[in-house]
Amino acid sequence: MPAAYVPGPNGPMVVAAGSVATTTFDPSNTSADVTLSNGNLTLTTNTIPRTPCTRSIAHHGSGIYYTEVAVTTAANAYDICIGVCNSSFPTTGGSIHLGTDANSAGIWVGDQVIYGNGNSNLRSTGITYAAGDRIGVEIDKTNQTMRIRKNGGAYSLTASLSFITGDYYFVIESFNSTSTTNFGGSAYTDTPTGSNW
Repeated sequence: MPAAYVPGPNGPMVVAAGSVATTTFDPSNTSADVTLSNGNLTLTTNTIPRTPCTRSIAHHGSGIYYTEVAVTTAANAYDICIGVCNSSFPTTGGSIHLGTDANSAGIWVGDQVIYGNGNSNLRSTGITYAAGDRIGVEIDKTNQTMRIRKNGGAYSLTASLSFITGDYYFVIESFNSTSTTNFGGSAYTDTPTGSNW
């Protein structure tokens, strides 16, 4: 596994190749409207007018990575967006939604489409998800692709993320919802298809 940045006692630290790296969401790159709990793995938000996001501490410049997101509550089709971003995407608030610029891509809870690069349709996945579902996300940084699956089912076709420059962070945008992300710190429910994030 490539070297990665993971939480350390004095901030992010590098884990050498071959180690088992796990991460959490980064409170310093989290909107004030997002509440992190459960060791910074669970995020909760209420309905608000801004764009509440959080991103992982770990970021990667190569390799294939797997993450699972368990959706606890999500009342509407656009309450949660799961995806990736680079360091230029504003996760601490603003008016840019995940997937609407050249620095991010993501798929909304009630939509089958992975959006990115100015809200372009990157891939129709044929998969929608809702409260109670578990979303497996595979990010291939080397080939710059993303694909998802629901509750251990078949993967969607891949979406190209070649427009996103720099390292990839895992990111969630959330409205009036709760979800918990497993970066590999505990056993996955489904068989992972990449390294721990």
